[in-house]
Amino acid sequence: MNLKNKIIFTLLLFVLVFQFKTYSQSPKDMLMYQIENKQFKKTNNNTYTISGEIDIKINVAGVNISNISYKSEEILNTSKGIVFQKFVENSDSYFTIQLINE
Repeated sequence: MNLKNKIIFTLLLFVLVFQFKTYSQSPKDMLMYQIENKQFKKTNNNTYTISGEIDIKINVAGVNISNISYKSEEILNTSKGIVFQKFVENSDSYFTIQLINE
């Protein structure tokens, strides 16, 4: 996690505590997201790939403090659900989430 993301994460934690003690702003008003250009593709008999773009806006007391955009790729298995997710920022930084079978 780079310094920018650590600062944003720390601010978000602070904001969540501060918001719930001071304001009556609901969590849905603090974090807004929009998913665009979703594409579904069948890759084999029981696997699908979904790609798209996600824009996340973080607001505090009605003021926008951060915007994050990701290109996403998700792999769905009809019997297991989501087995892989990859989120890539404009700077080519990315993180992945993967289901590991035991």
